[in-house]
Amino acid sequence: MRLKNIYLFFVFLNYVVYTQNIGCVKSLIFTSKKINDVDHDSTEVKTIYLHTKKISITYVNGSKKTSYPVDSVWGYKTKDCEAFRLYKHEFYKIEQQNDLILYSRIVWRGNFSENFFYFSYTFDSEIFPVDRKTIIEQFKKNVCMLKHIGELEWSESVRDWDKANSTIRFMVWYKECH
Repeated sequence: MRLKNIYLFFVFLNYVVYTQNIGCVKSLIFTSKKINDVDHDSTEVKTIYLHTKKISITYVNGSKKTSYPVDSVWGYKTKDCEAFRLYKHEFYKIEQQNDLILYSRIVWRGNFSENFFYFSYTFDSEIFPVDRKTIIEQFKKNVCMLKHIGELEWSESVRDWDKANSTIRFMVWYKECH
């Protein structure tokens, strides 16, 4: 009898966990203050189209199509809770939120794609590419960052993955130098 009760409890628990909407809803984000919100009340978006001056969306239920001015939309989030920022007419995926915000963007060149990294100081500030030139320009008064750049071999990149810290080399340097 006790074993049956335990079994029924786990069946019930399994039902509760899998029937609750605990993930995100694909939706637009209108302000960076909402970046980490999980909004279960949002109407789920099916498609997002970026036009020159507006963003058009179609809702999952298909009953409604809406458009917003591009400058009124901060970004969007996916069902998997991944957030993307709209900046200068391009979407950037938010990879990490620490002292700096780390973004990535996949760029296709023919049949090949390359993942580029970018950073910003805040969710609303300018986005910069993660490369030697930009780091030297942005951190010209930071002796520690310049020292790290100077120690790089010509074949090494500031975007190389640091397995121990689960991030790119640049983010490790920033944390160390600030």
